Amino acid sequence: VEKNPNKDWLKEIIQHLKYNVHEESAGRLIAEDNKRWIAVSKYLDSEIEYDTSEKLFVKKILQSPQFILVESNSHSLANELISSMEYGNFYIDNDHGMIAPLKQIKEHIESDLDWSTKGV
Repeated sequence: VEKNPNKDWLKEIIQHLKYNVHEESAGRLIAEDNKRWIAVSKYLDSEIEYDTSEKLFVKKILQSPQFILVESNSHSLANELISSMEYGNFYIDNDHGMIAPLKQIKEHIESDLDWSTKGV
């Protein structure tokens, strides 16, 4: 995501879900629905995750990127979160070789395609 001067942007992302949202620790926010949960937090160690070509790609598409770590025990809840987000300048790295704009991920969800394990 491109840097946003709004301090509560992380809360804005997760509060689109109409579930019990609370802060766990160090700014990690969790939304829970029965046995499903999803957590978001600012990801400060993202540079470690990327090889040189990925770093160049990210710098090319986002001038001042900020990274969000999303963890969940439910693929459907992750889809709900993504579907509720505004387009803006969001890119999603599925950790399986795909870094794609939010719009493309939403199209995968709407077409009932699994974006979470799809490679480049």
